Amino acid sequence: LGVFLVGSCVPLTDIYTSKNLDMNKSDIDHFIPWSYVCSDKLWNLMPAESSINRSKSNNLPDWERYFDPFAHNQYRMYSLVLDDDNARKLFDSCREDNLYSMWASELLYAGYRDRDQFFKILNENVCPLYNSALIQGYEVWSMTK
Repeated sequence: LGVFLVGSCVPLTDIYTSKNLDMNKSDIDHFIPWSYVCSDKLWNLMPAESSINRSKSNNLPDWERYFDPFAHNQYRMYSLVLDDDNARKLFDSCREDNLYSMWASELLYAGYRDRDQFFKILNENVCPLYNSALIQGYEVWSMTK
């Protein structure tokens, strides 16, 4: 995700701090912990400040607080892929390895989606995974100010 968004002229925002990201001090975070989904699916990835990513560790981000900013960053990547040929080539080159969920390839990233449609599809498919991870004992993390 970060690779796609770096090409954008708009600064990237860390969803946890709401600050612009320094790409030299950031990691790729898994919104739903990697240990639960066991893959690097594009719909689950986003750049995050390295220290925040370490703090979040193997926990779930607070859904109410962080889903919309997460979905916004995902939509920015999606929009960039639609609008920029170079971003589209990067997206297509990693599609097979990082976009093999049917709902993502056939619903989320298929054709044009406006912001509301994109958020709805992302919510309908990520929320059940989030809730399942909660049931399995994953803890909820929130940035303390």
